Amino acid sequence: WIGAGSPKPIARAARHGAWYAGPDLTEARAPEALALFRDECELAGTEPRALVRKDVIVLRDHDRATELGDDLITRGYRGMPREAVVYGGVDAAVEQLAPFREIGFDEVVVRCMTVAQADALETLELMGEVRDRLR
Repeated sequence: WIGAGSPKPIARAARHGAWYAGPDLTEARAPEALALFRDECELAGTEPRALVRKDVIVLRDHDRATELGDDLITRGYRGMPREAVVYGGVDAAVEQLAPFREIGFDEVVVRCMTVAQADALETLELMGEVRDRLR
């Protein structure tokens, strides 16, 4: 997997057919970036495989997850805008991740946002439900 977020590195990833899209890729930018990757894979003669990484908080208590996520974003979480991260309850996470599946990303890799260990463990548990609903 080759991590890339701009045209030249995406073309480099395409030569290997394996693109790791970083967590700052938003739903709005994803279709154009994925189309570029696929076009470059065709030129390189490689089979396109693309995954996107997302920073997440998914809790049973949607409001609490939203409060935690909003607070982290307000404090400048990794310089990412709100639309680049995923947080809320299971339904919200499915809604926020579905567009990436629909446009053709093969996988989503998640990293828990900076939260207490109990919240991180709950997030990982609930991401199993999110995964099942996105299949």
